[in-house]
Amino acid sequence: MKRENAFFEEMKRVGHAWDDERRARLEKRREIEKTYGYYSEEYSNWLAENKDIPFPFTDGANKAYRAWAGSIESNADEFEFSDLLSLPSSPTQEKAQP
Repeated sequence: MKRENAFFEEMKRVGHAWDDERRARLEKRREIEKTYGYYSEEYSNWLAENKDIPFPFTDGANKAYRAWAGSIESNADEFEFSDLLSLPSSPTQEKAQP
């Protein structure tokens, strides 16, 4: 299996950058909490500015990345997704399940 994958390498880079930014936001929140308190306007403003900052990847993309990274760590020749193995293979099979 090819060990380099540009898509997953970019995911790793973006994920690490997002995590660094998250840590900086949390540190700023701690500073505001210490300086102004939980009931301050500054704290309310921080909450409003930071409430809708989503993680940059979907759950499916995260699962694919983890499967790929796990295969690299274990030197596997291939990887599989257990979630995909449980999906029905056809729409009729899906309807037949209780």
